[in-house]
Amino acid sequence: MREIIVTAANCGQRLDRFLLKHLDRAPRSFVQKMIRKRGVKLNDTKAAGNETVREGDTVRIFLSDEVIAGLTAGKCVNPDAGSLHIIYEDGNVLIVNKPPGVLSQPDSAEIRDSVADRAALYLPPVCTPAVANRLDRNTSGCVAVGATNAALAWLNRAFAEGDCEKMYLVLAAGDVREPFAVRVYLRKNSHKVAEVYAQPTDGAKYAVTEFEPMAAFRGCTLLRARPGTGRFHQIRASLKFAGYAVVGDAKYGDPRVNTDFRRAFGVTSQLLHCESLTFTREDGLLGYLEGRKFRAELPEGFAGILQKYGVRV
Repeated sequence: MREIIVTAANCGQRLDRFLLKHLDRAPRSFVQKMIRKRGVKLNDTKAAGNETVREGDTVRIFLSDEVIAGLTAGKCVNPDAGSLHIIYEDGNVLIVNKPPGVLSQPDSAEIRDSVADRAALYLPPVCTPAVANRLDRNTSGCVAVGATNAALAWLNRAFAEGDCEKMYLVLAAGDVREPFAVRVYLRKNSHKVAEVYAQPTDGAKYAVTEFEPMAAFRGCTLLRARPGTGRFHQIRASLKFAGYAVVGDAKYGDPRVNTDFRRAFGVTSQLLHCESLTFTREDGLLGYLEGRKFRAELPEGFAGILQKYGVRV
């Protein structure tokens, strides 16, 4: 039997979700069956699974230590030393600069190395951090990490309701002279590719992104992008639809341009960077962040290309 005392960092969630986080290798069906078979008690009362756990609650799991060990041995985090680049932190939130090539959240692999995993090593053991604004693996820049469930809920709400302005820098193939906006409908297909439609389509979600040209060189344009929505591969797919593929993008890019930049500068991933986050929500737990703007420096490779052509941002 294992007894767990719910902390402030883990309160406010359903009991079944709380159990899935602690038994991280257990299938959902196993946890549900364990609850049905009276294998879990909440404050010495038979649990139903849909209760909301609160700070100080006692959760008892009636399994052997050997079984519990087998259901909690899935994490093997191996981040590089000093790889969590923190821009801002307090007791509720971390704002970090994610490098290209690192996941925002862990995938199903046995050995995991993501922003969330690195934050879990950095924060106290009672915290179970999670990322609120996920960036693609090869996109760099600002990521907001909730250190508690309450903070994560506030962050998720702020991003969903447009109370955090996100600005990106992106190098796109082609000559862009004037600001423009792309308004499309995006649908994620089974191959994890964003399908783009000009008109409303079943299963597709509306997406709008504004682009402003900053500088032009080598047949490409540095753009500042402001997404008004947060869709899957929104900036990358929208630029391809508009005729300006992201340089280095293996999925949506121009192979000829990608080859040119790989040979000239060693570019192996998309030159897309979340430059800043600005919070505009003034109520709730993290209302004190209202008006704060957090900026992330460009990764070395991207910055080096701009420096070569005398571009300052």
